[in-house]
Amino acid sequence: MFALVLVAVTAAPDAGVSDADALRACLKTKTRNIEAACVVKGGVIVDTGPAETVRAEAVKAFMNEQAAAWNKGDLDAFAASYADDATFITPSGLTKGRDQVLARYKKRYPDKAAMGTLTFEFLDVRVTAGAVSVIAKWNLSYPNKPSASGNTLVVLQPRGSSWMVVQDASM
Repeated sequence: MFALVLVAVTAAPDAGVSDADALRACLKTKTRNIEAACVVKGGVIVDTGPAETVRAEAVKAFMNEQAAAWNKGDLDAFAASYADDATFITPSGLTKGRDQVLARYKKRYPDKAAMGTLTFEFLDVRVTAGAVSVIAKWNLSYPNKPSASGNTLVVLQPRGSSWMVVQDASM
C-alpha cells in the first residue's frame, strides 16, 4: 500500500539551493515509503528523481541493515527478511523457505566468530513494478583468517513498509 504525499520545500533565495535540491536532501533520510517526488517551482513541475532511484537506494539501505544484523551475530533478525516461500541457491544446492534458510545459516555459521563481518559492494540494481533485483559482491572478513567473498543476486519485493527477500542466489 502506498500513499501520495505532497511535500512543499522552500529554500531561501540567497541560500544557493534550488527547491528540487532541497527536496532531494529532505528525501535522503525518508526513502522507504516514497515512490516519486516532484516540486512545483514557478508553476512548473520539476521532477526530483525517478521512483526507480528512490526504490534502488531504499533496497541498498535495507541490505546494509541486514548486514548490520549479521554483524551483530543475529541470524534470526537477518533471516526474518526472507519470505516464507523464499528460495536460496548456492553451489551446494537449493534451500526453500525461510525456516530452512535460517537452519542452513545456523548450521554453517554456528556463532558470531564463524559469521565474520559482512559487507556489500552493490554492482547493479534493477527496479520493476513489483520487485527490485540487486547484484552485489559480498565479503566476510575475519580477524584471524582470510576473508571470504563472492557474488549474490537477490530479488526483493515490497512488503508493508519494508522488503522481503524472495530469491537469493549467492555464489
